[in-house]
This record gives sequence, structure tokens and C-alpha cells, in this order.
Amino acid sequence: MKEESRLRSAGTAAIYNKAGACVMDIVKNIIKYVNYPFELKLLHREELLRSYQDLQKKQYRSFQENAAEQRKLLYEIVSYAVAHVPYYRNIAHERNISLTLENIEQDLRKFPVLTKEIIKKEGKRLYSEEKIAYTIGTSGGSTGEPVRLRQDAAAFVNTDKYFLSFAGYDIGDKTLMLWGSEKDVFEGTIGLKAKISNRFIHRLRFLNSFRMDDRQMEEYVKVINTWKPKVIRAYVQSIFELSSYIIRNKKKVYSPAGIVVSAGTLFPEWKKQIEKVFQCPVINQYGSREVSGIAISCPHQNHLHCNMFVNYVEIVDERAENAEPGVDGNIIITNLRNKSMPLLRYAIGDIGALSAEKSCPCGRNTHMLKYVKGRTVNVFRTRDGKRIDGEYFTHLFYGRDWVNRFQVIQNDYEQIDIHVELRQGQNPVNDEMDDICDKIRLVMGACSIRVIYDETLPASPSGKFIYTVCRLKDAGKSGNAGDIENEK
Repeated sequence: MKEESRLRSAGTAAIYNKAGACVMDIVKNIIKYVNYPFELKLLHREELLRSYQDLQKKQYRSFQENAAEQRKLLYEIVSYAVAHVPYYRNIAHERNISLTLENIEQDLRKFPVLTKEIIKKEGKRLYSEEKIAYTIGTSGGSTGEPVRLRQDAAAFVNTDKYFLSFAGYDIGDKTLMLWGSEKDVFEGTIGLKAKISNRFIHRLRFLNSFRMDDRQMEEYVKVINTWKPKVIRAYVQSIFELSSYIIRNKKKVYSPAGIVVSAGTLFPEWKKQIEKVFQCPVINQYGSREVSGIAISCPHQNHLHCNMFVNYVEIVDERAENAEPGVDGNIIITNLRNKSMPLLRYAIGDIGALSAEKSCPCGRNTHMLKYVKGRTVNVFRTRDGKRIDGEYFTHLFYGRDWVNRFQVIQNDYEQIDIHVELRQGQNPVNDEMDDICDKIRLVMGACSIRVIYDETLPASPSGKFIYTVCRLKDAGKSGNAGDIENEK
């Protein structure tokens, strides 16, 4: 009788589970095929759905087809900029630049690299002379003054949802965001309209990464376990901190299909830990507020797929000449969509390398980045010109349980400051700090190192945290972006 009762209960549970799954499928399909398209129609933004569907299809076309379409888009935006934007028109005239579809990549390289300093200097001369509806956006500026940018509706096709699909997302699936951008968190959650849209159309929950103390993270774990999102989107450092809290407190957490991270360098040790805690793949998204989504890591390979139909990517050396595949260089972006303020050859402020591969076992045929190392601000320099990637310094702090957060700052060639935020209830381990300092001197040479223990180390205004900062006044002369942080 007991066995019969157990089987009956198991059968009942299975029926309830199937019924629940069926209901969820119905809800998802209603959102996917009714609610979401209807919202876009009301907003006159139907192109967002079309762009999402197009990106899904085009990524699996042949590389030749995709390269041809990108070349056409590049020709159109550069031609438009020369015809309608005073800054580019004058450059084309002064340098006698004529444009052809067949040679547009070579023609583009005749234009100078566009920096934030040039944007500030030229101002309205970078605006289109045509009347185009636009919004005002800004670059990141937690360590430097941000620049204001005009952005029209076409500048941002539906890359967010497209990138989430790399982690298993489809329209109608639940999403959770552990986010710190004031613009996204507050504008995305305040007001009845936003709440209705998030609940019944986007199925989106926000968790504020500004609040990452233990009590708040305990609540975040509860939200994840009850909401059961298909995909989590998070700042790298925020989801890493949450995973560390879960380990320390032996918590159980719901496993989504995938986690998409951005706004910082995804260190291998961090990726391994996050994947172990959440039992799902971690996908690295690369982009910025200036130009939207640039690339996203392949779920199956160690490279990033470029968003070829939104941005054209170059990797250049310190002389602004093309770097060979696999060789570090500055990442230069030409946005293919924004006509209100075209950005041709914009220096995003990061270092990366192109991949020599033209196809991927996953079936996507796009340009690929071998890796992105993050902001050029992370690169330290010695007086004799040697460059030290900031990732070297971050590795020195791995496994130091007494360290909660840290920041290494190069103030001068021979002056390094180390700011340390101690983990609650922990004291500094002097031998380990001496080891860190010795290893810094190993690559930086003889230098003065000052260690400062701070009660708290604040994140940037965008909610992100910068672990290494170079403040050399002449850093920009050697390809370093100086105190510039991009909003990512």
C-alpha cells in the first residue's frame, strides 16, 4: 500500500509539473507573439523585433554574405558622414578621400581615430546637418569627464535580446538583472508603465548592485530562487561577489540556463567560480553606451562573435595601423547605424585582439575577437616604456580571503598606491601583503608602494568597480587611455 501510495503521489507530482510547464509555455508564447509585438507597435518601434529576428538568422549565413552586407552598411554610413557632417566632410576634402564600395575598409582608415578629446573639441561639427530625431546619451566618465552624444533610434537595434540568446534566452523568458547603472535601474523600475512592461512584456526583475552587503545578498538569493529566471544578466564584479557570498554561507541557488556578464574583465578564476556556483555557462558581453553591443563570447569556444551589422571593429597599434590577428591593439569602433552623430573610428578605450578564424564550430559566421582585455586604463607603464597589463595585478590578490576589494593605482612611474577593503571581521595578513608588493616591484622595478586600508571602496557612479587605474599624465602618448572608463 505504501508503495502504491508513493507511486500515486509521484504520478500526481509529474502531472502538476507538466501542467505548470504547459502554463509557462502559454504565458511565454502570449508575450512572444502578442504582448511584445503589440508594445513595439504602440511605440512605433517594430524594427526592434525585426532586427532581433534578422540577427538570429544572419549569424548563420556564410561569412562571405555577412561580410558583403557589413561592407555595404559601412559604405553607407561613411558616405552619409562625408555628405552631411561638417567634421568628416572637411577631413575628406583635406585628405582627398574618395569612397568606393569595393575599397571602403581602406578608405575608412584614411580618417583619423576619433577620441573623446576630439568630440569635446569639435562639438556640433560632429552632428548631422539633417533633422533627425535623437536622444542624448553619454559615455562613461567615472574617472574622466563623460562626453555627450546624439543617438537616433536606428543606432540601437535589438542587440540586448540578441546577446541574451547566446545564453539560451528567447522572447517571453524570465530575465533577472543584477545591475548598477543608475539610468537602467531607476528608469527601468520607477513608474506604473515601467512596472507593467517589466512584469507582463519583458518578464524582467532588477536587483541593484549598489547594495551588495550580506543582508542584501541574502535577499537576492531568495529572489533568484523564487523568480527562477531563464537568464541572469549582471555586472561581472557583482555576480562574482554574489557567488562568493553563496560559497561563504553555503547557500543553495537556482541554476539558470546561462549568465551574461559585462562591465568589466571576466577573469578566468571568476568565470570558473561563478559557473560552479550557478551550474551554468557564463557568457561575456562586450559593448558600450556609445555604440551599443560590440561582441559576445561564443558559448562553445574561447572567442567573441562580433555584432557585424551594428558595429565595424578594428584593432590598431599605437601608430593607428592595423594589428595582425592575435596581436594586442586598441579597439576602434565605427557604428553602422547612428546618422544623427556618426562615430567613425571611435577609440573605445579598450585593448583586444582579432581572431584569424572566419568560421566557428557553433555555426555562426562572423568576424571574431580573440579576446578583450578591458580598458586601456588598466595598462601600467614603466619609465623605460615597458607596458604591464592590469590583469597581472588582479591575479596577485586571488586567494587572499582577508581581502574584500582592492584597487591598485599608478600615480607616477615610481609611485604605486594599493587600496584594500578588508573582509568583515578579517585583519591584514602582513606576509601576504609583502608578497604582493614584492611581485609588483618584480615587473614595475624599484618603486614606492603605499598600502592604504579603507573601510569601504566605493564603486563608480555607474555601479561598477575599477581594480587598476593608471594616472600617468602622459599615458595617452603611448596608447593608454589615461583616466577614462567606458560605460559598459
